[in-house]
Amino acid sequence: MVIAGAGSAGYGISKILKQVGCNQILVIDSQGIIYQNRPEGMYNKYKQELSSITNPTRMKGSLEDAIVGADVFIGVSGKPNILEGQNGHDHE
Repeated sequence: MVIAGAGSAGYGISKILKQVGCNQILVIDSQGIIYQNRPEGMYNKYKQELSSITNPTRMKGSLEDAIVGADVFIGVSGKPNILEGQNGHDHE
């Protein structure tokens, strides 16, 4: 499961999904996949908490890396066209 957006919506959705038993959650922010001890962009307690309750394998990379093989994508980022491919076509 991939959640694009680590703001209040992404944080809340992650917490709810974790409470109902989802364990394979990756949260993506503008710096990439959130993981524990990531050196960049971990400036608030909410991202710190997300890093401790999601991404159990400590995967690193971009949104494109995260969605490979993902069953669910939840987009709550304010960034437009976040899934637009390199060739200008949207993923389906």
